[in-house]
Amino acid sequence: MEGLTLPYTEKSGDAWWSFYDDSWDPWQTGDKTKPLGPYKSSQWDNPPVFDCIRSWRDRGILSIYAHPTRTFMIGKNRVSNIAAEFPFDLLAGAPVGGLAVMGDHPDHREDQALWFAALNEGYRVPGFAENDTVFGAPDLRAGPHATYAHVPDMGPAIDLGKIVDALGAGRSFLSSGAFCIATLEKGALSIRAWASADPKDSIERLEVIADGKAAAVDAARGKREWRGSVPVSATKWALVKVLCRNKGAVAITNPV
Repeated sequence: MEGLTLPYTEKSGDAWWSFYDDSWDPWQTGDKTKPLGPYKSSQWDNPPVFDCIRSWRDRGILSIYAHPTRTFMIGKNRVSNIAAEFPFDLLAGAPVGGLAVMGDHPDHREDQALWFAALNEGYRVPGFAENDTVFGAPDLRAGPHATYAHVPDMGPAIDLGKIVDALGAGRSFLSSGAFCIATLEKGALSIRAWASADPKDSIERLEVIADGKAAAVDAARGKREWRGSVPVSATKWALVKVLCRNKGAVAITNPV
């Protein structure tokens, strides 16, 4: 199959399986009773992950870490390979393109905790929504979670390069039904929030999360749509989360 190539080689291969290590992910195919061996592709030797990410970014490709809190057992130990690899690659200076923070559940606190930890350390990593579904599959594996990018200069034709640039810059928000847009203006967040398309739905809780600390905006509770300005004293980052009475409808902005 023709597809993306790994750094340092002209071999072609599927972007997923050419970078996949059967033994490194025993959750899928390997022996769950033995320690993990050296990282090695089932097709050919791989450079270190952070080198791959850097090479891909040089080509305009974003590397997004998916379902980071999924785990598997090795003997009596529970392991998450992505949760371990993600912080290491940040420390190694890899230009990480993003982290999935809305996956199996619309408000997965463990995914967001990993994200908030990176943001608190000064790593401006965009958050993404995912549903772990193969492109073109007729059924979604998880809920219809989507990432909406802000591309004001798109023009009449879809430009994937501009979309990638917007996603990499964090000009986007994540949604499982609710909507939210937030901009920073003179020390305050200007917020517009909407509940899901269900006419009976409304905003249950709107949170401003600044430097990892959440505060509710009571004025938004019970509204179908809310618009307002909230002062923030964050020194590193701030974002907005909208949770609806329909518990499956959530929106999370990227940090400003």
